[in-house]
Amino acid sequence: MAFPKSANEIRVSNNNGGGGGCADKEPYALRAIGDSMAPEFEDGDILIIDPSYAAQDGVHAILEVAGEYHFRQLLVRDGTHYMHALNPAFPDQALGDNWHVHGVVVQRTRGRNIVHFEYPGPGEVKRYEHQRSLRRRPTPSSTQH
Repeated sequence: MAFPKSANEIRVSNNNGGGGGCADKEPYALRAIGDSMAPEFEDGDILIIDPSYAAQDGVHAILEVAGEYHFRQLLVRDGTHYMHALNPAFPDQALGDNWHVHGVVVQRTRGRNIVHFEYPGPGEVKRYEHQRSLRRRPTPSSTQH
């Protein structure tokens, strides 16, 4: 899933001017591009990112690695941190010392389908799926008096 740099990167912008403060902790939205996190996250999905959520093993995160941004699952194995793509066509990448988590995915929207994500403990991902209600529109017979 990516933004303009390549199929594996994303560009993060939350319009706060980079000045720090409270705005750095506000949730923001990104559009997923690519298939590295398929099938859970598809091309075109809207992701809500919470930068104040604790980064731990198993979270779906926006990671900055050596100045490049990636959307991956953060895994910790034997004390080593990895970027993990849900699509098996993309290999895991060990993270060295130069990386940072810029937020955790807490919601995915695809059309009328909304999925919320919670990460109650290391390695745990809870997913809650909600179907948006179709708005009731008056039918011609219901508007006649």
